[in-house]
Amino acid sequence: MKLGATDVKTIAFDFADVKGSSGVINQTIAWFGKLDYLVSNHAAMIHGAFLAFPYLQDSSFLDRIFRVNLFSQIELSVHALPYLEASNGHMYFTSSGFGEIPHYTRPVYCSTKHAVNGSFIVYSRS
Repeated sequence: MKLGATDVKTIAFDFADVKGSSGVINQTIAWFGKLDYLVSNHAAMIHGAFLAFPYLQDSSFLDRIFRVNLFSQIELSVHALPYLEASNGHMYFTSSGFGEIPHYTRPVYCSTKHAVNGSFIVYSRS
C-alpha cells in the first residue's frame, strides 16, 4: 500500500476570528461535499508566571487566547455537528495535560485547556 492522498486541501485560518471559524467547515463541505471527521488541534501556547508578565494580565490578550483555545473550538464543533451527524462522523479535539494538572508558568493556557476539557466532556454526553 502506498501512502499519499491525491485529493488534499489545506485551509489556513486565524482561529482568533471565532465566528469566521465556521468558514473552515464551509470550505471543507464545498471541497469534499461532506464531513466525516473533524480533528481540531489548534491552540495558542503561552509561557510565563501570570504576575511576572504584565501582558498576561491584559484583558485583550486574555480574550484573544480564550478565542483561539476555547471559543473557536466550540464554534467549530457547533457548525460541524449537522454534517457529522449526516455522515455518522466523529469529532476529536486535542487538549493538554495542563488542562488537568495546572502549572504556575502556564496559568492562561491551563485555564483554556481546562475549559476545553470540561466543555467537550459535557457535550459528548448530550
